Amino acid sequence: MNPDSQNQAKNQTPTPRRQPSFTLVFFIIVGLALGVFAWQSLTPRTTNGAMPGMDMSGANTATPPAATQSDLSMAGMDMGGNSGAAQTASAPSKLAILEGDLHALMVASDGRLFYGQHAGVQVSKDGGTTWSAPSGGGDAMGMGGAGDKLYLAGHDFFSVSSDGGASWRNAGFGNLPGTDIHGFAVAPNGWLYANLAGKGLYRSTDGGAIWTAVTQATMSAMTLQATTGSPVTLYANALDQGVIRSQDGGRTWQPLTAALDGRASSFAVEPQSGALLVATGEGKLLRSDSNGDAWTALNAPEALALLAVSPRNAKLLYAVGGSGQAYRSSDGGQTWNGR
Repeated sequence: MNPDSQNQAKNQTPTPRRQPSFTLVFFIIVGLALGVFAWQSLTPRTTNGAMPGMDMSGANTATPPAATQSDLSMAGMDMGGNSGAAQTASAPSKLAILEGDLHALMVASDGRLFYGQHAGVQVSKDGGTTWSAPSGGGDAMGMGGAGDKLYLAGHDFFSVSSDGGASWRNAGFGNLPGTDIHGFAVAPNGWLYANLAGKGLYRSTDGGAIWTAVTQATMSAMTLQATTGSPVTLYANALDQGVIRSQDGGRTWQPLTAALDGRASSFAVEPQSGALLVATGEGKLLRSDSNGDAWTALNAPEALALLAVSPRNAKLLYAVGGSGQAYRSSDGGQTWNGR
């Protein structure tokens, strides 16, 4: 082979490629992994892995500092790129759905709730979320408290408790001409009022030992409320008259149904101010600070079967709807929670 041929063959020999260093690739991969790990560790996240305070469009919707773990999940986030309202940690709890005949509801001075029905009385210590089993031994159509005593009254039933409702004893009917008590109330001065079916209203000033006849005008009344005044102001919900009022201790009565624009399904009285709250079968809730002469509309979550006002806080109201759902309002009936 001549020198020119040798040089040509040498020029055609392929130059070997330089292979990447395995060590360099290893360190690049390790570096990337450490970087991702550090980013995940230092970036705050919600329970579903999404960044808090950011929706899908990147809009800032920061979660309140007080949010709970469940609130952090999807707080301030929707799937359409719009900023959703962040939940708060103090979301109201659901209240119970009560069973039985909805007869009476009372808030005791210590804040406990008492619910009366055919099977007796049930007690809630947590604002209506949970309730005890029925006790009391009879049909609690009405209830009330005076001093250290609680009273339950109903069909052939009149019991008293001196230990806050832990135990009950038969109080007897004294000289009452019947035992079917359809309406019962305790006045602020401690006097007891019992409305007997078909007979009318009776009053006791000694805790139920001796009763005095007051009137027959309330014979058809199923519920009774007593409030402030001298003499005591009384309200009754009569089947044939609607809500009626007495401002002379029960001797004479005037109807309030026309002013209410509907028949009452339940009513309650603020113990301190004497304001009257009335719920109608049409789902309305009304308040009167003038003994029923003028009314202000409130809000009702549904047609209410029972109403009660806290004796220590006039803004704290409790109710039970016709569905049995219990409700609570902390602003005097403007808003309610329960469901």
